[in-house]
Amino acid sequence: MVCMENMWWGTRVENLEIAFSVTGGANKSGHGGVAFYQFSESLNGATLTSVTLYTDKGTIAIPCEVSLAPYYTGKVTVEHTIGTTALQINGLPEGEATVTVSYTVGSGRNATTVYLAQDYVTSDGSVVLDTATEDGVQYTVTVTLDGYAPITATFGSTSMTDEQRATLESLIAEAEALLEQVEHASLEEHVAEAKELLENEDATYSEAAELIEELETFIAEAKALLPAGDTTYTGTLTGTAVTYPDDDEDFDAYTITVTVVVESNLITEVTMTGATGDNVTYANKALNGKGNKTGLATQLAGQNITETLAVDAVSGATCSSNAILEAVQNAVATVEN
Repeated sequence: MVCMENMWWGTRVENLEIAFSVTGGANKSGHGGVAFYQFSESLNGATLTSVTLYTDKGTIAIPCEVSLAPYYTGKVTVEHTIGTTALQINGLPEGEATVTVSYTVGSGRNATTVYLAQDYVTSDGSVVLDTATEDGVQYTVTVTLDGYAPITATFGSTSMTDEQRATLESLIAEAEALLEQVEHASLEEHVAEAKELLENEDATYSEAAELIEELETFIAEAKALLPAGDTTYTGTLTGTAVTYPDDDEDFDAYTITVTVVVESNLITEVTMTGATGDNVTYANKALNGKGNKTGLATQLAGQNITETLAVDAVSGATCSSNAILEAVQNAVATVEN
């Protein structure tokens, strides 16, 4: 018994956990995967005594003593009328069986299993579900009997559902947008597979569910490759600065505080406090302007806080203009860009 490929691929085929090759085995392959061989009938219920791996580092022989649970070779069918709770499983081997009936909502990391029967014991294959089935859903029946590996069967919708179709179309659009920005070979291949599946009138529920899960995985990987985008800030900032007198020294230095309102990195409003006495007139002139002189609040409106702020000092209030600009610069400097 020889491992012929990456063992991960084996998990992508229903009821097959590992991708080993046995001479004369039946050829099996999953979508997009390389071909591999399922266990031959000679291994049904057999005991494995060794596994040989062929690698680029040489041949690795692993001794073992593993008994394979026999898998049931008979034909199992399910009789059920959608919208009812009675279910009959035919073709089971004799003995007391434990039955679970379930379906899956969502896919990938968001998948949730819903149970209609769990650990239901039956000796004749008859099962009464907790809730009635619904049209358009594929249900899985899992049967456990002593001496056999779990037996599975499906009933209900076996075709790809409208919900799955819509999900695939949405994932394709998202993936194609990502592929314009990053390279991801596996995502590109799965987008092509998804498009083919959508065109296939015989596409099954399980094929769609598997492809949706893989697309979601590769989309997440592709998103991780995106370069970090520019961050944007929305909120209110405060900053302070000292208003110093010019050479005339006709007032004492004082501290002002500005409040800066920002939306998506753009300044929308600037207000100020701190000036007292005669200084209020000059501070208000610098901030709000007067006559044909545009104040700093108007000049700063619309400027991006991630860029250098540029204003013209208001003549007759130059000291206040300089202080207001410095206070606004101190305020926006608190934002991490």
